[in-house]
Order: sequence, then structure tokens, then C-alpha cells
Amino acid sequence: NPGVSSRNLIEQIQLELNDSLSYNPGRAKSLFAYSYGARLIISPSKSLDIRVGMNLRANGFKQVDIGITNGVDTVLADIRTNVQTIDIPIILAFKNGLGSDWKLEYGVGWELSFVRSYQNTYENVDNNLGLEIPDVIEYKDNVEGVKHGLIIQLGGAYVLNPKTSFFMLPNFRYMFSPLIKDGSQAKDAPYSIGLDMGFRYRF
Repeated sequence: NPGVSSRNLIEQIQLELNDSLSYNPGRAKSLFAYSYGARLIISPSKSLDIRVGMNLRANGFKQVDIGITNGVDTVLADIRTNVQTIDIPIILAFKNGLGSDWKLEYGVGWELSFVRSYQNTYENVDNNLGLEIPDVIEYKDNVEGVKHGLIIQLGGAYVLNPKTSFFMLPNFRYMFSPLIKDGSQAKDAPYSIGLDMGFRYRF
């Protein structure tokens, strides 16, 4: 399932890259995001689904021309952040028939996210001053607890036969919980706009 992702900066603080270097976070640019997974759907009625699933998701964002300083000298670098999560969405979805073959679907839900990886990659470093800037830093151990988020979906499904349908659901996801709270990284919350699509089979 393709999409684009970025982040909402909840609090602007100076961040420590290591014992001697720090920087202030800047505006984030969107990066490509993707996910894949499966869902179990329970249908109490023809117009209502309860959808519970599990997804593997990769989000990210990029900050350009960020000044990294040792307190005396400053160099510029791009910072690419990649976040990988295992997500468990719980969605209430409503369906309306549009003729015999098409269905309009819209839903809202809650998502629990377990962070597998949180990496910063430092690119295009203008390091003529010789500061020791690492290539990659992993921050997964700084992540605290399960993250919570909102899902909104609106799309449709095409009925292939009584048991099988193909669905396409544009969606918006927003993580309410900051990824990291200890000051090693910004208090930021990822969000994404994407397209969930695939096949459903009714047992």
C-alpha cells in the first residue's frame, strides 16, 4: 500500500546528536511510505464492518540544510528519518451500495503502533571543519511504550463475485503519541496519506 509521510513537530527543542554535537530540528519534507498486511473483518450488518488487522509500515521524513554545531563551528547536513512500525488498526467501516457491483466505504478507527526501528541518516554533510558526524544513528531504544493514532478512510470496493471484492481506500493516519520523549530526538508525531488496496474474501 503506497503513500507519503511526514511529521508534526510538537515541541521545538535543541537536540543532542552525540556528546559534542547538537542541532535544532527544521521543517520536514515528505518521503515515500508503504505498508502491507492482513485484516479480519466482522460484519454485524450489511452496512457495518469491524476491521482488525496487522500491518508492517515504513514511514519517514527529511530535513534539509540543518545546522549541526559543536558550540563553536556549524556545518550543514540533510537528516533523513526512517521509522518502521508494526501497526494494529481497529476500524469501524460503513458501506453503501452503488449499484450491483460497487460499494462506497468510509470508516474511522484507532491504531496501535509498535516501533521496530527509528533511524536518522545524515546526508550531504558539508563537513569542511572535520566534525565527527555519524552516518546513521538508531534511536529505537529511546522509544517509550505503544503509540496511538487515528485512521480515517474513504473509498470503495468492486464486487467480483459473492465472495470476492477488490477495494481501494484512500486514508489519512496521524500518530498522537510523540515517538520519543527523552530529548534525544524531537517530540514529533508522524502522519501519512496513503492508499490501502487489495482483495477481500468472505468465508
